[in-house]
Amino acid sequence: MKTLSKKDKPQFLLLVCLYFLQGLPCGLTYGSVPFILKTLTTSNDPNSNSKALSLTQIGIFSMATYPYSFKILWSPIIDSFYFKNIGRRRTWIIPLQFLISFIFLFLSMSKTIIGLESGEVENIDLTSLTFCFLTLIFSCATQDIAVDGWALEILSEESLSFASTAQTLGLNIGYFTSFTLFLNLRSGKLFNHKISIMQYFRWCSIVYLLITLYIVFFTREDMNPDSGFKEDLEKDEQRKTLLMLKNETDKVMEADFVKSAKVENNDHSLKTVFQNFKHIIKLSNVQTLVLIHLVSKFPFQCNDSATQLRLLDKGFKSEDLAISVLINFPLEMFFGYYVGKWSSQTANKDNSMVTKRFKNPFLKFMLGEQGCLTAWLLGYLGRLLFGSILGNLIVYLYPKSKTTLPMWYFLMVIVHNLSSSLMNTVQFVSICSFHTQIADPKIGGTYITLLNTFSNLGGTWPKILVLRMIDYYTVKIVSNGKEFIEKDGYYKVNIISIIIGILLYFKFLKKNINKLQKLPKSVWRKD
Repeated sequence: MKTLSKKDKPQFLLLVCLYFLQGLPCGLTYGSVPFILKTLTTSNDPNSNSKALSLTQIGIFSMATYPYSFKILWSPIIDSFYFKNIGRRRTWIIPLQFLISFIFLFLSMSKTIIGLESGEVENIDLTSLTFCFLTLIFSCATQDIAVDGWALEILSEESLSFASTAQTLGLNIGYFTSFTLFLNLRSGKLFNHKISIMQYFRWCSIVYLLITLYIVFFTREDMNPDSGFKEDLEKDEQRKTLLMLKNETDKVMEADFVKSAKVENNDHSLKTVFQNFKHIIKLSNVQTLVLIHLVSKFPFQCNDSATQLRLLDKGFKSEDLAISVLINFPLEMFFGYYVGKWSSQTANKDNSMVTKRFKNPFLKFMLGEQGCLTAWLLGYLGRLLFGSILGNLIVYLYPKSKTTLPMWYFLMVIVHNLSSSLMNTVQFVSICSFHTQIADPKIGGTYITLLNTFSNLGGTWPKILVLRMIDYYTVKIVSNGKEFIEKDGYYKVNIISIIIGILLYFKFLKKNINKLQKLPKSVWRKD
């Protein structure tokens, strides 16, 4: 396992901060707001006459997350247009973060957000709410393109795999802050004083503003610890010497590849970026990876989108569900760091990636060969077992007659949340580390965005479909003017998803993941 180089630690911490900023809007859009929307339904309140929101309606709000799935459409522009005196990445990061700060401030005064805080479902304009967060996430996704590209440039070659670790740490801290911590602060359970949604948005605005000011005054575009080497390469005599050394050790050869790429590729025009992009998308191995991204998350969507909502329907308190996530946070940080180290690639002499055969026949059957994406395969199986299958059980076993949940059941919910979240983190860090290592530095932002876009799209497109399927197979009855579930379609859809997930793994995913993790970096890049 590789360790983070000391010379890369300042850049690593900067990346953590930048990804933390991304996690703040994501925690609200993916977590807190859907959570609050669901808790505002009154189907469980005998004294209320308000109509409950359906799963399909809540699925409409998920459209606010679409910019992360389609950001590849404008990523070449982010890679191509910039001010040289500001820098290729800082040109976009600085103004976008100022813009997001303003959007948070604007939303804190919006009538739609005030309606969300008041708790009156009939006064919430779901279309307006979705548009507001769509605008916020669009700005955040655009900033993400620049940050991903910057990560490839400010970390040395030996520490590139830790870009995904910085992303995991930052996003999880931001997501935790805007989801678990925010919901508990809003409920008043952690402190006597409650905070409102408007107050939290104003706090986010201030955080964005302060970190952006730091970037303006205390950072520069070229922060790579090996950047001095770039200027040396421009001198012909030293270049000849380095080319001689290049043939002597693999380490020098690997470092020279990245640094010479920086010297030789100074053309960042939109035409050049599109030409490189066109070449990359035609590569068969890239097409296989894209297909994996598009289909591999389908089996988990029922569990990810509906299990917690079903628990809330049955009477589980939203604050208790959020508290159960608290245990996940430190473990996710720990797993994220070590999965990043585990996923670091080592090359053979022929430049192919190192893989090892499992001695255990069961592990060999389940995982194939041990390599940089083995953690991703383990995460997939773990999400099927501890996520989808266990999710079915905790919804089915929910105590019907008890006002206070027994400890054994609460522990089951914690185990489900913990294992499902950790396996998701393992998959995320492993695949993002792989993306960072195979990406061509010539179009770093666009390349990373291409792969991440299809990864995000693979988790987005099935969501509304799965929620519609659950609504379709659910049979409801009306009694005393209220709707009650007689037959829950959640179980049928989840079982179908699990069966598809098992077939998909053994027929397609395991074979192709094992194939991709062996390929040399050169086949992923433009000659």
